[in-house]
Amino acid sequence: MNLIRTYWKPITIFFFAIFFFAIGYWVLGEFTGNGIVPGEPSFLDYLYFSLVTVSSLGYGDYQPIGLSRILVAIEVLGGLFFIAYFVSKILSVKQEEMLAYVKSSKIMDAINDRITAIRETKEYLSDYRRIIREEKETNLVQFKMQKGNPFYDAKRVIDSLLGYLCHLREIDELSTIKKSIYRVSLQLEELIAIINKVKNILDNDNIDWKTPRTIQLLEEIGQSSKMIANIISEETKYEDSRYKGAVIYEDLIKKHVEKLTNNV
Repeated sequence: MNLIRTYWKPITIFFFAIFFFAIGYWVLGEFTGNGIVPGEPSFLDYLYFSLVTVSSLGYGDYQPIGLSRILVAIEVLGGLFFIAYFVSKILSVKQEEMLAYVKSSKIMDAINDRITAIRETKEYLSDYRRIIREEKETNLVQFKMQKGNPFYDAKRVIDSLLGYLCHLREIDELSTIKKSIYRVSLQLEELIAIINKVKNILDNDNIDWKTPRTIQLLEEIGQSSKMIANIISEETKYEDSRYKGAVIYEDLIKKHVEKLTNNV
């Protein structure tokens, strides 16, 4: 049915052509030595002959004579061209559907991988927070490191998500992840909230964690998070409606980021 709706114009032209050629045979049949034989065909016979001719069936129950043979040659060539064109379009549509499915699957796999990475980072930071709370101490050297910094993975997964969302926006494919956008929003919001909890427990335990490298990481995390929130808000219902039925999503992320970068 979708194929018919897509190509109703050429299909209509095809059947009109059959009717047009039937009229041609009928007109030629009015002249001696032309038309089709045997007998004295009616217009329905001419219509039938036109149909079997354009489809190249050629049952042989009627034969063209005189000028009708020229008309038959034209109709056969036109029919072959149309059938080849229509079959190629069907294959093209199927191929496009398959490519669209593959593309959509790859996009969803990529966004799911990033959601999983954020979830794993949340679990790591939650465990790190429990260790600090239980032991009341931590290795201060790690806060001077880049990759070894406790907040490095959070920056990495947030930057990865931001980069991919920007890419999807550039190629106009953000709508593909529409069903997953709530999961993205939720995971990002929870990750920033956990980072704030880790930051708070470090402050409460008077741990000297505020190195230039760590401060820079938190600032970069905050900046990237606000950019993600902006994309999500602009491209989804969260621009106007309330996240979790309570707040505007972008405002919530901004509040988290303010806590993140406050007093650092």
